Amino acid sequence: MSQVVFTKVVKRLLNVFGPPSVPDPDALYEEFGKALKGFSESILDEAIDRVMREHVYASWPSLGECVKHCRNVAYERSPRSAPEHQKLSEDLDKPSVDEATAKQLMASFNSSLLVGNSFDAIVDRCPIGGTVDVSAPWGMEVTDKDGKIVPIRKRKGEAA
Repeated sequence: MSQVVFTKVVKRLLNVFGPPSVPDPDALYEEFGKALKGFSESILDEAIDRVMREHVYASWPSLGECVKHCRNVAYERSPRSAPEHQKLSEDLDKPSVDEATAKQLMASFNSSLLVGNSFDAIVDRCPIGGTVDVSAPWGMEVTDKDGKIVPIRKRKGEAA
C-alpha cells in the first residue's frame, strides 16, 4: 500500500472508527490501497472528509463508499462541471420576454413552417393504422428519375 493512501485514508479512518472488525485488518488496508491508489492526495482528502461527514455507522465505511466519494470529487473537479454548465443556471435567472414579444416570436416561427410539415398535415397524410405502403425496393421509393426526393406516398416518376 502506498504511504499516501495509508496516511490520507487508513490512518484517518483508524482515528475516527477504530480498528476494523475483520479477521485480517492488514488485508483490508491493502485492499483500500489497491482501490484508491490512482487518486491524488487532494481528492483523497476531500473524499474522506465527505465519508466522515456522511457515514452514519460506528463501523468502517465500505471500500465502495470511499471509491464512490473519490470519483464524485474527481468528477466535480473535471472540466465537465466547468463554468459553461453553471452559465445555464445564470441565464435562467434572467427575466423572460414580455407576452407581446413572445406571441410575435411564435407567430413568426409558425409562419416559417411549411404547410405540409405541420402536425395536422402529417396526421392527414398518414394512412389509417399508421403504416405506409411502400412497394418499391428499399431506397428506390425516395428519389425520382432526376434524383429529387419524392414524398413517401408518391411513386417513382410522379414527383414534379
